[in-house]
Parts: sequence; C-alpha cells; structure tokens
Amino acid sequence: MKIGVVRGAENINVTELGMYAQLGRYGHHVELVCSDWTWVTEADAGMPERRLRPPWLAGRITRTVAGGFLVGQVSPYRYLHQYLRGFHRAVADFDVLSPVDLGHPTSYQSVQERKFGKKVLLYCADNIPFNWPHDRPLREHYDAVLDGADHFLALSEGAKRTLRSEGVGEPRISRLNVGIDVDYWKPSDAAVARRPGEPLRILFVGRLQWHKGLQSVFEALELVTIPFELTVIGRGPEEPRFRWLLEQRARRGNPTLRERVRFVTERVSREELLHHRQSADVQVVPSIPNSLWREQMNFAMLEGLSCGLPAIASDSGGIPEAVTDGVHGWLFAPDNPVEMAAAIDRAAGDVPGRHRMGAAARDRIVNEYRLETQGAALAEIVRTKLSGT
Repeated sequence: MKIGVVRGAENINVTELGMYAQLGRYGHHVELVCSDWTWVTEADAGMPERRLRPPWLAGRITRTVAGGFLVGQVSPYRYLHQYLRGFHRAVADFDVLSPVDLGHPTSYQSVQERKFGKKVLLYCADNIPFNWPHDRPLREHYDAVLDGADHFLALSEGAKRTLRSEGVGEPRISRLNVGIDVDYWKPSDAAVARRPGEPLRILFVGRLQWHKGLQSVFEALELVTIPFELTVIGRGPEEPRFRWLLEQRARRGNPTLRERVRFVTERVSREELLHHRQSADVQVVPSIPNSLWREQMNFAMLEGLSCGLPAIASDSGGIPEAVTDGVHGWLFAPDNPVEMAAAIDRAAGDVPGRHRMGAAARDRIVNEYRLETQGAALAEIVRTKLSGT
C-alpha cells in the first residue's frame, strides 16, 4: 500500500513522523507530502518527500498580515499558507492519505480525494471540542473532514473524547500513543558526579510563545530557595518579549535571575539536544491552557522522560496522561508560580526521589510509547481499518 503523510504547515513535528516511517517494515511505501516552505529534510523525516508550493497569494496575505487573521476569522484565506498547490496531481498514485487535525486545510484537501478512491486516515490531536468558528465556510470544512475521513488516530484520550463529542463513532477511532525512539532518547551511560550545593539544572524545550508558559517559570524561579540554572531551548515569535522580561527584573533589583537563565535559540542538532537532556536534572513543562488551546501532548516532554528526566509540569491538556504526580515528576496548577516553585524546591531537596522518578519516567516511555510498538500498532490499524483484511 502506498501512503502519503500529508503535512501542510511549515513547522512539521518530526517526532510524529517516526511511526509512519515504521510502516516500511510492513511492506508499505510511505512518503511525506509537505509544503515547500518546511525546513524538514528527507533525512529528518525518515522518508522521501514531495514538496508542493502554497498558493501564490499565501506569501502576500498570511505572511504579511499576522497569520492572515485580518482577512476574516471565518475565511479560508486565514490558513492560505497551509494549502498545497497541485495537490490532486501530486497524490494521484497514493492509496491512503494521512493528514493531521481537523482544521488543517490539507485535511480538507485530503478528504476531497476520496472521490478518486483514496482512503483517509486522519491523525488527530485536537482536544477541545467544537474549537472553530461555527460559520461558513469553516463549518463546512470541519463537517467535510469529520464526515469524510475513513478512520481517525487519536493522539490522546482528550483527542478521542473530542472526536466522540463531535459525533464520530467509536468504530472510526483508534487510540494510539506517539512513538518515541527510546534507543536514542535514553539516559547517559556515564553517571554525572554532583557536588553538594551545585545548582539544580532545569531544562525548558519548546516554542517561545506565551501559552507555553515560560513567563510563569521566571516568576516561580524568583520564589525558589535553592540555587538553579535554567536552559531555554527553542525559538518563537515571543522570544524578544521573554528576554525583555528578564531585563525588567534586572532593572528592578533581581539581576541574579537573568544571570541564571541561558537561551539557546539557534537550531540545535539532535545530538546537542540529547546532551542537554542527559545533563539536566529536571525538565519544566509550564503550558497554560486558554479558551482556544490546550497542550495536546508535549512531544519534547516525552523525549525528556525517555532520557530519565522527571517533569515539573502543569496539570493541563494531555500532560497528565503521561506524567503521574509523584511518580514521573511533579504536577502543578497551570499558571501557578507558587506551586511550581514548591515543586522545584522539592525536586532539588529530594535527590533519591528525583532519580526514582526519572527511572519510572523512562520505564513508562519504554513500555507505552516505544516507537517500534506504536509503528506495529499503526500497521495493524492500516491493515484492519483501511485495507479490509
């Protein structure tokens, strides 16, 4: 069977492609159908790519008008940069198309191909029901995707509940964890000797946007009673804002916070990221939900857990599905710096407990998120739900 993994946005999550790459072991041919604007290479994706250009207006509208929002909240042009031009011709030889999420334009493009004999396997992480404007034409878009997809892969229990609440029957949904390469993302073989009184090494990996909660980490770190070092790895539109926050604190009597925070905003290699994770003591995942967004499943957090890195994380979205409080890390209420600071202090003061949680986190990822296991489960779904055998 020939399967096209369809991703229209420029920012493709490489981790979620790993399960699809596993399908080659089961006799399937898999290719990535993606935007010409993406940075993801064939080596990153682990599969061949077919690159398509967005409509020529995309650069004029969505790149110059703050994501295209000024062209109308219910206009399809809001997402123009995620459409793929020449899509019908490019996917003509595929048997199955697998786009991501209900609202992506390429999900709509994929279900339109069913009239030409294609099957559609939609990978869904949406975890807020009815999270779109209920006006035309976006309502018609969502209706077409919900009605037209042959089968849905639910990334989390929240995603499964969302699909069920929107009327998708249980037989059309399969629950599937993301696959993590546990043979790569693993703890260091060499134990790092720590001297008494050394700072707690905290790692944040994520996109620098307000809802990811980095500003809440800064507030919490002003409340902790222990020495620490925070490394921030990521890029995003609000990086200048976060740097400005540190400058404001330095100007108003707290220069030590700025000195203890290090930004790594250039693109880091996989090897460098592994080194950062193996060198840290804990990871912080401070996501803050709002009316339009909840953390679906933080892939960076899962990779950190696989490295034996316990999580200090907000109790929101899909995070509690992977992190049990007191077992794999510490959970705190979203946007609550006081609770986060208390968790950081506990992590610093209980070294044996921290190591125990790190080992438990590693075991959970190995047992429930291993890439090969999830790839086999995906192959079984393709066989039983799409090929009829």
